[in-house]
Amino acid sequence: NSRSYDDSLNFKKYSNKYITFVDSPFLDPDRIVREGKIENFKVLKYYEILNQLFFKLKKIFKKEIIICAHPGNNLKKLKKSFPNFKVFKFKTLNYIQKSDLVLFHESSAALDAVILNKKLVTLESCLLGEYYSKRILFYKNNMGINSLNLDDDPKIDKKKFLKKFTKSKKTIKYIKDNLKADGNNPGYKKVLKIINDIYNLN
Repeated sequence: NSRSYDDSLNFKKYSNKYITFVDSPFLDPDRIVREGKIENFKVLKYYEILNQLFFKLKKIFKKEIIICAHPGNNLKKLKKSFPNFKVFKFKTLNYIQKSDLVLFHESSAALDAVILNKKLVTLESCLLGEYYSKRILFYKNNMGINSLNLDDDPKIDKKKFLKKFTKSKKTIKYIKDNLKADGNNPGYKKVLKIINDIYNLN
């Protein structure tokens, strides 16, 4: 079973206190290698529309917005990009556990939100380029995750927004096939058993 499933076994308490954004580096090295240098005006526009969205969600849902920085991102710079919100590093799993809604572009941390049955939305934008857009499409098509297009300046109606979060058949299938494919057997225990069996055979 997946690391996300194993980690979930250790969680004793869940809450829905926050809305968490799981950061992905806008200037991701893989993206730059594939697509070239990203103009500064796109960087500024990206953070502008994210801040607008976060203010909107905070007002609608009456929940604090938490930014969880990607390990490769500069924390000081990211705090300047989100001056009105709390930004943390290396606390992503902790805040996902305490969140009602989790926002992301492309991140393995999304699997933690899926296994914890959190409301999950992937954020799309032409500003993210082809690399991220393809990764976002994977989450939508293979995991049945809802998306929000930032380019449309989305008008969010709370009731309509919340209706989207009935777990889809795709999400249930993805959990069964990829995150919890070995029933209730923790992955780490299986690895230890295999090692022990090999050791005993020797």
